[in-house]
Amino acid sequence: MNKKVCFATGNIWRWHKDRHELIKISRQFDFEGIEITLASERELFRFKPDKELKDFIKSLDYVSIHSPFRYHSFEDKQQKAVLNALQSVYPKINASNVVFHAIKVDNYDNLVNRGMNISIENLTPRSNLSHEDMKKILDINPKIGLTLDINHAMVHSEDMVKNLVKIFKDKVVQIHCSAYLNKTEHQPLHKADDEYLDKIDIVRKLNVPLVLEADFPKDSHDAIKKELEFLKNWY
Repeated sequence: MNKKVCFATGNIWRWHKDRHELIKISRQFDFEGIEITLASERELFRFKPDKELKDFIKSLDYVSIHSPFRYHSFEDKQQKAVLNALQSVYPKINASNVVFHAIKVDNYDNLVNRGMNISIENLTPRSNLSHEDMKKILDINPKIGLTLDINHAMVHSEDMVKNLVKIFKDKVVQIHCSAYLNKTEHQPLHKADDEYLDKIDIVRKLNVPLVLEADFPKDSHDAIKKELEFLKNWY
């Protein structure tokens, strides 16, 4: 069974500037897999885990990497450097997936032909990338999967999670889990009421890793532990 509750270091991005330290901090929590959030090129290029850290990461059941958030092309020199860096770190930590924010290009060849499992993430309306655009990308590039982001979908509409699962069910490789509550993004799901949970209940039928990706204030250890426990019981 591929159902696993995982932890993104992006949950605690405010807690320390060093991304290696975020992984060390995360070790106090109980999860089965990890997503290493490298939100900028600087973070990616500086990511050089030592043996102890690599051994911990590799001991987990699932490892994903969230690539830098901003992309304009997979062709230019800087983006090729990003792809080369991802390709280098991917096997060193036994990664199973690299998440990209989807961009409106048809040619993903420079991305998929690098020996990495790739997924694109559905975004909020601010991205100007429609779900029809995403379907086109995934249809043209069958090797690419979908990271289904619950929060981003709910920003669009309360029906969007159901719609995305119906359209992309066979393409979903992992779930980013957080809640859009009171017009605030990336809230813990345990704060949602039953009506909200009913609207996203369809994701529980998916047999893929679920990655907690919320925004926790510094030192909110108890809130993270509560959320992870909630997700294990809910998912």
